[in-house]
Amino acid sequence: MFLIQPEQQSSLKTDRRDAAGLSEQMCLNRERLLARLSARGLRVICQPSAEDLFGRRLTSRRVVSSQDLTRTINRINAILRRHNVEQECPTKGLGTLKSLAWLRRLELPGVDRLEMNQMLRRWELL
Repeated sequence: MFLIQPEQQSSLKTDRRDAAGLSEQMCLNRERLLARLSARGLRVICQPSAEDLFGRRLTSRRVVSSQDLTRTINRINAILRRHNVEQECPTKGLGTLKSLAWLRRLELPGVDRLEMNQMLRRWELL
């Protein structure tokens, strides 16, 4: 598979323009391509193997999980700040068993308690 190495990026990208550029580059480099040499302005790419695809998907899933965990902890912190109880946590951070037990026992108004319970369950799953 060949890719054109663009000299100038265009904000208007069309298949017709790409096809024209690819055919022009292949025509200019036909002798080099027939001799199996590298072509100027073209890059040869290979399809990733099943193992590579699995690794990419696994890495992507790990990044998303990490972002979800950060988002969950930030929401818990927002609830604590909303009620000005962030400093009452028995530990320095929220990632300890003692702080999780404190978050479960913490008295909050109805909707905030519901949201806190959801965030704690989500945190356990992540």
